[in-house]
Amino acid sequence: ALLKAHDKIASNRLENNLNHNRDTFDSALSNGCHINTSFMPEENGHSVDTIRMVGIRRVPQNEPLGLTVKEDGNGYVVIARILAGGSIDRQGMLKVGDAILEVNGTEILSLEDLHKEIGGCGETVNLKILPAARDINPTNQ
Repeated sequence: ALLKAHDKIASNRLENNLNHNRDTFDSALSNGCHINTSFMPEENGHSVDTIRMVGIRRVPQNEPLGLTVKEDGNGYVVIARILAGGSIDRQGMLKVGDAILEVNGTEILSLEDLHKEIGGCGETVNLKILPAARDINPTNQ
């Protein structure tokens, strides 16, 4: 019953989207693409499928995370370097070039915001990450 309900809702959404954007749909099909505007909402200007949630555990609580960050030209706080042996490196969840959007539910707009939020975290740090658009060669040190 759940799958039937899901399929019916998806079908209705697709049909409504087709009626609203017939030209866009035809060109997308001819290019071999799919339209995900009705299924993938945006959050902070990015489609939801591009955002990851990462939980990091650090023991002891005052252990440094082992990363260097910088602000890029778009105003994001981006991971510039991951230090070998640090908690981030050991867990392998983040990569150079990933942008940090939130720490424990608080939006990060600057390096100062990041330092303040990380400093106030205990053993667990939850990050909302915008993954790097392309793989950058790791610069672990």
